[in-house]
Amino acid sequence: MSRYLIGIDLGTTNSAVAYVDLQEPGPRPRLQIFEVPQLIDRGRLSPQAMLPSFLYLPGEFDLEPGSCALPWDKDRNYIVGVFARQQGLKVPNRLVSSAKSWLCHGGVDRRSPILPWGAGQEVQKVSPVEASARYLRHIKEAWDWTIAKDDPEARFENQEVIVTVPASFDEVARELTLEAAKAAGLSVTLIEEPTAAFYAWLSANEEGWTEFIRQGDLILVCDIGGGTTDFTLIEAQPGPEGPELKRVAVGDHILLGGDNMDLALARLVEKKLSGARLDLVRFQMLTHQCRQVKERLLAEDGPGEEAVRLTGRGTALIAETLVARLRKEEVLSLILEEFFPPQPWHDGLKGFKSVPGGLKEWGLPYARETAITKHLAAFLYRHGERAPNLVLFNGGAMKPTLLRRRILESLAGWFGQEPRELTNPSLDLAISLGAAYYGLVRRGLGIRVGGGVPRSYYLGVASPEKDKLTAVCLIPQGTEEGSELEVPRDFDVITNRPVRFSLYHATDRQEDGLGDVVNLSKGELAELPPLVTVLKYGKKGERRHIAVRVGARLTEVGTLEVFCRSLESPHRWRLQFDLRREKPSRETAPLATGVVVEPTEEDRRALVDRLEEDLRLRFEAAAEALRAVFSGQASPEALPRRLREILEMERDQWPLSLLRALAEVVIELKKERRRSPAHEARWLNLAGFFMRPGYGDPLDPWRVKQLWPLHLEGLAYPRDVSCAREWWIFWRRLAGGLTAGQQNQILARIKPVLIPPRRKKSRQKVRFFREEKIEMWLLAGNLERLPWQTKVDLGRALLAEIGRGLPLNLAFLTISRLGAREPLYGPANEVVPAPEVCRWIQDLIERFTPPAKAGKAAWALAQALGHLGRMTGDRARDIDEDTRHRLIAYLELFPQAKGIIRQLKEPLPLEKAEAARLYGESLPEGLILKG
Repeated sequence: MSRYLIGIDLGTTNSAVAYVDLQEPGPRPRLQIFEVPQLIDRGRLSPQAMLPSFLYLPGEFDLEPGSCALPWDKDRNYIVGVFARQQGLKVPNRLVSSAKSWLCHGGVDRRSPILPWGAGQEVQKVSPVEASARYLRHIKEAWDWTIAKDDPEARFENQEVIVTVPASFDEVARELTLEAAKAAGLSVTLIEEPTAAFYAWLSANEEGWTEFIRQGDLILVCDIGGGTTDFTLIEAQPGPEGPELKRVAVGDHILLGGDNMDLALARLVEKKLSGARLDLVRFQMLTHQCRQVKERLLAEDGPGEEAVRLTGRGTALIAETLVARLRKEEVLSLILEEFFPPQPWHDGLKGFKSVPGGLKEWGLPYARETAITKHLAAFLYRHGERAPNLVLFNGGAMKPTLLRRRILESLAGWFGQEPRELTNPSLDLAISLGAAYYGLVRRGLGIRVGGGVPRSYYLGVASPEKDKLTAVCLIPQGTEEGSELEVPRDFDVITNRPVRFSLYHATDRQEDGLGDVVNLSKGELAELPPLVTVLKYGKKGERRHIAVRVGARLTEVGTLEVFCRSLESPHRWRLQFDLRREKPSRETAPLATGVVVEPTEEDRRALVDRLEEDLRLRFEAAAEALRAVFSGQASPEALPRRLREILEMERDQWPLSLLRALAEVVIELKKERRRSPAHEARWLNLAGFFMRPGYGDPLDPWRVKQLWPLHLEGLAYPRDVSCAREWWIFWRRLAGGLTAGQQNQILARIKPVLIPPRRKKSRQKVRFFREEKIEMWLLAGNLERLPWQTKVDLGRALLAEIGRGLPLNLAFLTISRLGAREPLYGPANEVVPAPEVCRWIQDLIERFTPPAKAGKAAWALAQALGHLGRMTGDRARDIDEDTRHRLIAYLELFPQAKGIIRQLKEPLPLEKAEAARLYGESLPEGLILKG
């Protein structure tokens, strides 16, 4: 039994620690704040009530030797806390901030060293998980150095530790939080932040809480912190001995909070300072300053005005210093107008969802809608349109009284009566205090808030309706922690092969029960990364179908474990989240992928049944034509024309559903391609065309898995030029469906041709046709999951190759893919750094004179430059302003380049026509791009 119960608020901007000493004398243990010892300046250690969630990674000459040393670690080479935040104001490209927000960003690899976002190669980066682990490790070591210095039993790892997470954190972000805790040497339990804030209020009002809260009351917890906005509803329901508290609803994930307010202020000040767009480093300096100025101005006794000083760099430190003044009224006005505007109550709120696409200054997918009042109205609308009687505010963003008043006035306007505010004694420390109090509740020493899990979970199943998502309920909302449930339905899986299950969740479907099958419109359920495992079965590792049941356990530490149980043996397998295959930045809208990795005959039939009746008949005729050719009954040369005649449309008009139905047929015939070189070339051409761009249909992962072994088999007729050319076109078309590892394997085959070794002795003689090299370059440009360093090498080699036989229009297309600011499907952290792309742009501008009229190559050059300089809103990816202005002036000399110039001036979503050009051919009808 541990002596201490420790609650940690692992915040976006600040972290805090509270604890309970169970051996403390007295009638009841007290909640206490642990003041965390931390560096506040060079060599100055001081205990502070909060640990700023900032990590500074010093360079070789940033600080004097020993500046990072701590009493418990003299060789520490990084800084956490106050001094990290202060030093980051001077050298922002070495400062990691908002690591917690990165934990829930599915567009990057959160286990890879990507922070500080946008920092150069000279910085030894860390992953979001590692940054979070370092905050927790510092807290652990500081505790051991103070409280447990003379008492080994009081060491941190021997205590019960509760860590808070946003209520809107999905299961992946929760697991990554636990992973960070484990890396710090901790075993922890998770609790949601709004619930912890309410527990803090209960701890302060334990004796008379029923005087404030009556049976039937509905309490809104409005928690707006540095990174997220969280809403929770708690109801006082009738119980045998009086009212009992139950959490009845939580909000969806909203990446919107104090960070966004800081960025909005920084943009305001940026206009005041010079009017020009600042580079990444100076804008980071400005944003950190605006955060501090905002906190001082909005404090209850804060000044009416403050200056923001942005110093120059290097030799221009003094000469380039810019100064602007911010007034308290100005700051409040901006925050009220942009984040807390008046919001009418209307029916459109029901369908409103928080979607990313707003500010991207740090590379994070912030909520597109910045009006917190609108998010709140939509939350209450979806959850019964009931009026909260009471409101508890929490989070640093809620400190100004005027902002709390705006929320209360909004509620009064919607429901006709203003709710009462429950007093929160400390908006900064409440969550840590509530987490520690939850430790008492777990021991039966406090007032429990029931309600179970706040969301329902679903597994996707195959559906014949292309516009619907069909899923089975895995965990109903309200299921209590510690429960283990099994879906009362049988599923068919394949052993000794990777198995993939699609997982979804919802916060507003309380009516669904275990095993219920729901048919919903796309977007009604939120998609999580798929669950994958290899079902190892039998000694021989044979592939066979077995019947299984799928179930889940809600762990005591606050996470979800999904398992698959064999109905034919005692085997039981745990399913893991596949973070490598989660939502690409531009992929199709989520469809049910089914729980069967290899489609059954019923699945294939459903695929055909989805086609419209007249198209279904034409498909059957097309399938027969394919089988006739690859069985040797007809000539492969005439097959394309024959398919167009049967389907009665040009092939660029064939919809995705038809293409994938035809892909099933060609995959069945892959062995028949060996009949002749003509058969192999035709098979590769059609298989790649039917599968382009490698993703988009629910069963594409299975289809790619069936086609990948061809990479090892190679061509049956490698000396035939048509086969060799079609081979690389096939892999280019399939590239979007390949993993990073598979893309690297393909690159290993073509790299000796594209980038020959410098030393002649080390060069291997690589046989290839001239036509192949062109296709190899186009393929290389399509491999977006390659490391950015590899893309840099390829880009430099391609620039040196331009003018040596490679068609200019294809060279420009490839360079635009390698250096694209906005990837089509790859992770944002593998985008080529902006300074490198600026050099590519300068190289192209200097080598090619703008034409008098736009020819094919000239237009390709203009489009390529447009993609290289495209504005994303993320200053880490965007090119510098000097290069941007030079590029705009250059493109103004091109005829009809207005549309291209526009994408250099403002962030615009990538349109389907643009994506098609980047892929090098049209995209299938029915493919939906995420913008």
